[in-house]
Amino acid sequence: MNGKTLTAKILKYLYENPGASIKDLSIVFNVNPNTIRNTLYRLKGNGYVERVGKGYILTSKGEWFVKTILGESIQEKEEIEIEEERIEPKEKIREEKKHSETISIENRDIIERIDMLEKQLNEIRDIIDKLARQLEAIRRNIGRKESREKKNEKREEKMEKLPRPVMNIQEAINVLGPMLDELKLEGKIEIIDSIVVDLDFYNDFKKKFPIPVNEVNKLSILEKTLLDAMIKDARVIKHAGKYYKLID
Repeated sequence: MNGKTLTAKILKYLYENPGASIKDLSIVFNVNPNTIRNTLYRLKGNGYVERVGKGYILTSKGEWFVKTILGESIQEKEEIEIEEERIEPKEKIREEKKHSETISIENRDIIERIDMLEKQLNEIRDIIDKLARQLEAIRRNIGRKESREKKNEKREEKMEKLPRPVMNIQEAINVLGPMLDELKLEGKIEIIDSIVVDLDFYNDFKKKFPIPVNEVNKLSILEKTLLDAMIKDARVIKHAGKYYKLID
């Protein structure tokens, strides 16, 4: 703030607020108290103000100066400020409109980018879903293949021998199917009456003959079943009512 402007403001303020102190003027104009004091001393020396108590008032010369000289200047300034205030809102409106349009364009660009990203994400999701379905199909196929392989392995294991050393022939057919004939052709089973017996089990059992009648109850269930079948098939006879004997 230059000296002339501060001087005019001090004169005008004292005209409107007689008795204002240096501190008051310093606070109002946000100016160092020493600068206010020097300005007042100069105005007092020129006869525009005088000291009253702790404050200052205008002299008649000072009042005339404010009314006559500063009054016209203040009026012109007020008119200029009013005109500027009229112009400023228009400029402000134009700037705000321009800013708003800029923001609108930027927002539209952002929205378009978001839409594009959402579209790409949807396409990626579709691809992932498709891959997931393909993987699931592959997994099921592998599972079925492994299941078939396990069944084949079980069949191969069954082809080696019977599930149980002695089985009813109908049960064996139901369980083994055509493999029963394969086992017979390979010489791994023996069909006796209505049962099928593992050949190794059959040969081991034959080594127990002759079997005393009073020791039959010591045989296992499978051995008793096999003995009954051998008796019915005329492969074993009861000799002298004392023991069972193989018929060669």
